[in-house]
Amino acid sequence: MIYVVGGIESEVAKTTTAVNLAIYLSMQMSRDVLLIDADPSQCSTNFIEARKKHTPDCHLKLVRLNGEEIKQQVLKHQSEYDDVVIDCDVGENLKYAMDLASRLIIPLSDKELHLWGLVWNLTKLEDLIAASLKRNKALKSYSFIISKSVEEQDELYVIKAL
Repeated sequence: MIYVVGGIESEVAKTTTAVNLAIYLSMQMSRDVLLIDADPSQCSTNFIEARKKHTPDCHLKLVRLNGEEIKQQVLKHQSEYDDVVIDCDVGENLKYAMDLASRLIIPLSDKELHLWGLVWNLTKLEDLIAASLKRNKALKSYSFIISKSVEEQDELYVIKAL
């Protein structure tokens, strides 16, 4: 299956979602997983490299791709893997990835929960998905709201837990 984690917002835990999905599929489900970092910030790459230093049991194949290269490489190598997880930025890479995807996963931020922000985001997402469905009729999309705590107390709790 080809999963794409993307959307129209920045800073909403797309990379966290993509990496954790890839790790889950690889380690818990014992599947061969290709993780594609299609975000110029390379957060997935940085996360996986740091994680492998501490937990070498994570057996993911990680590649960084951009633009048309995403489509070409996935089509060329998808038979080698049980699953492909693509971490996308909010730009053109998302459109290339959605053309191939079985599943689109869209995290939404709780910072936009006021009515007009939510309506604007949902309208943009609807347009994005409708355009992609013309090219990829098999695409199914899922969305969820990410709630980030900005409480200093919560941040200290997370740091202590690590």
